Amino acid sequence: MPNAPQFPGLPLRRDTAEDTSGLQAFGWLAVLLGGFAVVVLIVARGKRHATPAKLAGVAAPAVTGRTALASNVTVYTLKWGNEELLVGNASGSLTLLARRPCEAGALAGEARAAR
Repeated sequence: MPNAPQFPGLPLRRDTAEDTSGLQAFGWLAVLLGGFAVVVLIVARGKRHATPAKLAGVAAPAVTGRTALASNVTVYTLKWGNEELLVGNASGSLTLLARRPCEAGALAGEARAAR
């Protein structure tokens, strides 16, 4: 018998196209969802936090005043660039309370002091 199976004890069953069509569709869906997840991760990673390279031209804010209102409530005045900020800190969360441009005289005085 030239066409006799090599392992006669095992039943020979071939899958039909009807049996595998659902698996193929599931496989393609898994590939598409995986690709979508990779794209989302790449985009999210690029938008995460500002890196030092992105902040190279921005000076850090300087604290110009601090007032404790209660045991866990503090108000800070900050100078950042050419603006003054009033920031409240309550239980570890910061809130911007007010913002105004610095006066020209104050900027000139600080420039002279820096020299």
